[in-house]
Amino acid sequence: MPTHTEIFTKAGRCSYSQTWVPTLVHDGDFLNRGSLAVLASETLQQALFTEVLPQPLDFDSQISWLDKCFKQNGAPAEILVPTEKMAEVLALRCPGSQIVVDASPPVLVQLRNLLFPPEMEYALYSIVRMLGERKALDLYLDAEDFLHLELWRTFKDDEIFRFTSHGREYGVTVGGSTRFQDSGVSIYSSVKDTIKHTNPPKAAFGPGGPAVVHYQDLNFLARHEIQLPRQKHPMFVLDRKDKSGSLKDLRWLLQHLPELARTGQDSFECGKRRLERTDLRIKEGRAGLFPAYWSKAA
Repeated sequence: MPTHTEIFTKAGRCSYSQTWVPTLVHDGDFLNRGSLAVLASETLQQALFTEVLPQPLDFDSQISWLDKCFKQNGAPAEILVPTEKMAEVLALRCPGSQIVVDASPPVLVQLRNLLFPPEMEYALYSIVRMLGERKALDLYLDAEDFLHLELWRTFKDDEIFRFTSHGREYGVTVGGSTRFQDSGVSIYSSVKDTIKHTNPPKAAFGPGGPAVVHYQDLNFLARHEIQLPRQKHPMFVLDRKDKSGSLKDLRWLLQHLPELARTGQDSFECGKRRLERTDLRIKEGRAGLFPAYWSKAA
């Protein structure tokens, strides 16, 4: 690969990154959340090459994208890249360049916010903004563990749990799809409402597509390498009137539903919350899929 030419000489220190953005783009007949690939000048604080994509590039495609950028102009003298793996590959392709690992190059957020202002985001809330990074990471790790347990193998889709939180009683289901081997937790306003299964849950958790997860949460998940099978992401649907309370209830369920599955007990109580199995079942024909699948975006 040739040494850097005038475009990169003027650009000085460069960086490559890929980030989710707060907008939808066309992906064939569907709309999907956009992903932005950026080769930028850290020195000049401006973009050199950008591309908005309907899906994030996989590793090989990212290398090909950079090859395309370097083909006409050569490689920059110094470039920041997000991973050690990418640094190793580029070191072989660009022996004359200094490769530095930096997962959050300073100019990235500036460029993303300039091209796609945060106000463009359509998701109603960000888990990271609600909880802060440390608590959000703990929650997402609990969510990842829960889904890997495949509780749909233990609890039937139509089984109803009685859930009491701070003196109020709700209905809970562990919905799932054995075809996709996914499962989620749904909280309904009452046990009676759960039996009817005609209204959406007041709160729910499950695997969702990137279009239904806040872009800040997606970038946080990517940074910590948390991703579910089939390119899904942990998705929380919260009660609009009590986001914080419903999120705490969901986390409690994620932590303690596995306890019921492991011990075979009929109930579990901790603090001001209690969960118990019942003989009640969802009305015939209405069970089977976690409510996230009501939306094609999920």
